[in-house]
Amino acid sequence: MEAESEFPWPKLGLKAFQPSSDESTAAYLKWCGTATIESYAEGFIKAIERIMMTLHAPGNQEHPDLLFYPIAYLARHHFELMMKNLIIQASVLVPPQVTAADLSNTHNLEALWKRLRPAIEQLWPPDPKGDLDAVESVLLEFHCLDPGGMTFRYDSDTKGFNYADRLPDRKSTRLNSSHLVI
Repeated sequence: MEAESEFPWPKLGLKAFQPSSDESTAAYLKWCGTATIESYAEGFIKAIERIMMTLHAPGNQEHPDLLFYPIAYLARHHFELMMKNLIIQASVLVPPQVTAADLSNTHNLEALWKRLRPAIEQLWPPDPKGDLDAVESVLLEFHCLDPGGMTFRYDSDTKGFNYADRLPDRKSTRLNSSHLVI
């Protein structure tokens, strides 16, 4: 008799992406234009909300250490996609016009923000400078820890650089995962 595995292997014929008849779990890809940069960004933020609900649920046994990396990655990627979307939208009113293809090769939050902020200031000049400074502060904090979108995804790069070397020393810093600004 075969022992039950905590992580069972998939059975032959199982498909990772298969139709669903359960409306509560069925995802309609590209339904009503949902395959947009905005919907992707919103999906990342919704995933963070779900993870945070699980993390703070009564009786939760998950340790925040294991969930910090996915939460931070999802937040960082949400910021990247939202800035790219806003740059594209703003470029309609503040030339030069930009397309998604123009931005596809950059994952640098600082560079994206430097491109977006002037457009925001031009389109919404009465907005308080302090709000934009606060956004910039958070974005640059993410950028310093993860300049290329890899630090929260992998432990090291293909050349052996340990991404964890960018992160705060665990002996001196305990990060509050429930306070992660998103």
